[in-house]
Amino acid sequence: MKSNLRNAPRFHRLLHSWARSNLREYPWRREQDRFWLLLSKMMLRRTRADQVVPIYEHVAKRYPTAEELATASAEELRALLYPLGLEWRADNIVSMVREVVERYNGEVPGTKDEMMSLPGVGDYVASAVACFAKGEPTPIIDTNVVRVLGRLFGLRLDGEARRRKEMRDAATMCLDQRQPRLYSYALLDFAALVCAASAPRCGECPFGQQGLCEYAQQKKHFP
Repeated sequence: MKSNLRNAPRFHRLLHSWARSNLREYPWRREQDRFWLLLSKMMLRRTRADQVVPIYEHVAKRYPTAEELATASAEELRALLYPLGLEWRADNIVSMVREVVERYNGEVPGTKDEMMSLPGVGDYVASAVACFAKGEPTPIIDTNVVRVLGRLFGLRLDGEARRRKEMRDAATMCLDQRQPRLYSYALLDFAALVCAASAPRCGECPFGQQGLCEYAQQKKHFP
């Protein structure tokens, strides 16, 4: 693992080169407003991004401000989220929006700790908003990122992997401090499009081809 981590600049170059042709487009990625980024991240938890797009766009059109969304009931949101199986998030979303409006005048608080005090907002969501809205160099650690880093560095992957110090250390040391927003989007998309949970497309992986992936070497995907 240590030898691979010394290759962080090379890792960044390969990832950014891959992203130039493969980065995905989503409506929330064009958004700089912390509220809409926060809402999108709450919708995206454990859900494919393509599934969230129509729901996100419909909610944004029907309730264009935090204040207007705060007037929606949990029942209204459940009806909107039901087609994609997201209705279980309605209560958290309603509580979060109302707290943002009532405590923070419709503005998502600026610090990560304050964001994590909002209903339904954990470390991953708060880190993502800090990174994508403000460009803060904060590692974003979800199941997909854990899978990529775990395979690259030969770290144990199980239900506790995200909480282990070695995984968090790897995520912190690999983070591109100069371009954290691009880096994080690229890593998430790479996990979805190449380093998939099942049937990873190792033949298309620039890291395996350059000898930077422990998983590829152990599985003999490359000579």
